[in-house]
Amino acid sequence: MEQKKAHAPSDSQHVITLLATGDIHDAFGMAPRLRTLLSRYNGEDTLLLDAGDIAMGTLYQAAYTQGFGLRMLGRLGYFATTPGNHDLDPGCALYAASLRAAAASGDPLPLLLTADMDLTGDLTPEQEEMKAALLSFGAKPYAVKQIGGSSIGIFGVMGRESRNCFLSPLPFRDHIAAAKETAALLRKKGCDTVICLSHSGVSADGTSGDDVRLAKAVPDIDIILSGHSHVALDKPVYIGKTVILSCGHSLRHLGKLTFIPGKDGIRVQDHELIPIDASIEEDRETLSLLEDWKARIAEESLSGTGLGFDTVICRSNRSTVPAYAQDTPEGLYSTGELIADSCLYAARRAGIRDIDIAFVGRGTIRANLHEGDITLADAFEVCSLGIGKDGSPGHALAAAWAKGSDIRLLLEADASLSGFIGSVRMSFAGLRYTFHPEGPLMGRISRIFLIRPDGTEEEIGDDSLLRVCANEYGFGMMRNMRAVTHGLMRFTLRDAHGEPVSAPAILKNPDGTDLKEWRAFTCFLMSFPKGPSGVPLIPESHSHSRKAPENDPLPRRGALLKAPPRGTRHPVRLIGMAATKIIRAKQRRKTWHE
Repeated sequence: MEQKKAHAPSDSQHVITLLATGDIHDAFGMAPRLRTLLSRYNGEDTLLLDAGDIAMGTLYQAAYTQGFGLRMLGRLGYFATTPGNHDLDPGCALYAASLRAAAASGDPLPLLLTADMDLTGDLTPEQEEMKAALLSFGAKPYAVKQIGGSSIGIFGVMGRESRNCFLSPLPFRDHIAAAKETAALLRKKGCDTVICLSHSGVSADGTSGDDVRLAKAVPDIDIILSGHSHVALDKPVYIGKTVILSCGHSLRHLGKLTFIPGKDGIRVQDHELIPIDASIEEDRETLSLLEDWKARIAEESLSGTGLGFDTVICRSNRSTVPAYAQDTPEGLYSTGELIADSCLYAARRAGIRDIDIAFVGRGTIRANLHEGDITLADAFEVCSLGIGKDGSPGHALAAAWAKGSDIRLLLEADASLSGFIGSVRMSFAGLRYTFHPEGPLMGRISRIFLIRPDGTEEEIGDDSLLRVCANEYGFGMMRNMRAVTHGLMRFTLRDAHGEPVSAPAILKNPDGTDLKEWRAFTCFLMSFPKGPSGVPLIPESHSHSRKAPENDPLPRRGALLKAPPRGTRHPVRLIGMAATKIIRAKQRRKTWHE
């Protein structure tokens, strides 16, 4: 609640305990342990905050439109949070539905703070709907809380890196300008301490990232609670008088900072990054609440499947290789390849026979499969992004036609740049390529082969027209490639005649429903032969290497430069030089899209 009367900041000896999380991503299976941990710090001098991205990550997101995440934060006692990019992924209408459902639930709710979302100009009907829902929920730019005689001002922003990661047409102000204005206003209101909930990000070593730039630009901020980059900082980062905290993701840690407010900045007493693990007893009330939600999700989102939240669907004898490893050991399955294969499997199972290739981007793979029994909830976590327009969980699969030259461009980015820019790394099914590991940037691939369902191969030429499949988000990032690569590359979606189109076609099941990526993945895992335990067993290998280093000597550099990939604005040599500049800038920032 905001103070009614301003007062001048003053020195104090009152110790305040800030408890913090970020990037929860629906990992509320840890909430019963978090509730127990929070009960140790439930005094009046405690402030519990979150840095955004509550949603998208586990099967609990099936309850997104029921306001599940915000309601859980309220039940756990959070004072405030801010929207993250994945909270907004489903778009204005569904986010509005989530806010309305939370507001109507009667559950305690956190404050929702966003100082840089700009809903003041000409708005679309969906944006108007979201604006009304935000007002109904009680969202505001900032809040002021009185603790022990001190006045604590809190506001939220979303940084540039975060805004680049979602495709919803939402207007935002420059977050640094909004932060300067809001922090100054809070100081005028007499706040002793100013805290920014920033879904912007910081590098793993705390030396760079959007939130470091924010701290340097806005010294009026005392504490930045940083989200988006999933970094768990063991120690706070100090930029002048500003303290940056980043507490990791998926409720693996609870950040704890004790400090004393003062007119010349806060005095930090202690900082701790507390693991939330099996050593902490589960709170029974919270556990019971989650069981109720599981039953509701099973009834509303899993009906007709015969599966429950915790049903074992398959088994793995090893932990699969992370899909974002550039080169998997020869013959071993990676998680990304499993997903890509499942897309082709599900399309053919649904009677769609003309899909040639499936692509899976690194950023859409949200978890890795573990050794042992795999439950439905485990499989969902791997492909957990997205909410359908009907409110159903997960991204739908989509398809469009593409020229061989555009496909080559995607694969060149994978072969040349993915070791430096993780967001361009990908897995695929239906093709393989050979490459020269020491070749020039954007000129490493030697040959690309299409693999037919019967195992036969044919080389893909630049003028080939093939139908490619990916999830909706993946196609969005393909369309956004020109912006991401600063105009160097573009990917053009086409129809069966080779004419450009604005969007891919959503793939449908025989009953007319969207073909979801996570359901495709689940069905594929369940299709494997049963192992000794009586459940399907994931194979440990596949028949070919999809990214094969070339054994022949490296061709003369000049030969590679004579045939630059089509779809680029510049020759390969210039693209390589420009890509190198991008890589170096990325390394300086050391902030990766999550």
